Amino acid sequence: LEPERLDETRARQLLGQQRGHAAELALRMLGDAAQPLAHRGDGDGRPSRLGAVLDDEATDLVEANLLIAMEAYPRLDIRRWLGVIDRLAADAAAAAPGVDGVIVALRAMGLRGDRSTYDDPRNSFVHEVLDRRLGLPISLAAITIAVAARIGIPVVPIALPGHVLVAERSGSEPRYLDPFDDWADRSLDDCAEIVGRLARIPLAPEHLEPAPPRQIVRRMLVNLAGSYLRRELLRDVRWAIELQAVVDPDDPGIAEQLRALEGFD
Repeated sequence: LEPERLDETRARQLLGQQRGHAAELALRMLGDAAQPLAHRGDGDGRPSRLGAVLDDEATDLVEANLLIAMEAYPRLDIRRWLGVIDRLAADAAAAAPGVDGVIVALRAMGLRGDRSTYDDPRNSFVHEVLDRRLGLPISLAAITIAVAARIGIPVVPIALPGHVLVAERSGSEPRYLDPFDDWADRSLDDCAEIVGRLARIPLAPEHLEPAPPRQIVRRMLVNLAGSYLRRELLRDVRWAIELQAVVDPDDPGIAEQLRALEGFD
């Protein structure tokens, strides 16, 4: 198991450290054609569409992630990738009852956690995860939840400090699963060990509560901002932070991070 690599405090620290060499970084960014860059045009409506998805009581985390991905992949066909989720759900329904069918379908597709290139930004984008079969805990969790939801299985995100699990909640007790580790079952003791090892704090009851969709999407964006920042792709850092303001408009820290980026481009 590995932690989600960058929390908001650390992101702000890194943004502050970068301010001294803006011109150099801007030139390097302009020359780095191999990495995806932000292409959001004025008035294209993507941020408002993301907000509308998050306002829906039955938020589809995969759809929200695909809308985020359109900032880096402006020609992304969202319907195509939602169709992949639909087909996985059909496979799950045919494979076995309940969440076990979901696990069978996702394993059969070859999805797994990316341990060797964990910090690759592609691991944060659901369509890339589905294409490459590699992802972060949070993106694999989003896929698991979306597939389960399509066949009426109650699976929710559990945002442990440092690691995202899912929980199937149809029985008297939640069943905790780790999508990053081949959907292995996790006991409460396992959860406590994960939190203690990765966050160095005791497991608290609130850590096991279902995470609201906005919290999960914000965490996706924090991961992306950190991954881009470590690659000095600051235009991409900027859109990842700007979208955090759509998700969490009341957080003054987002404006602070954007001010730290002023002058880079």
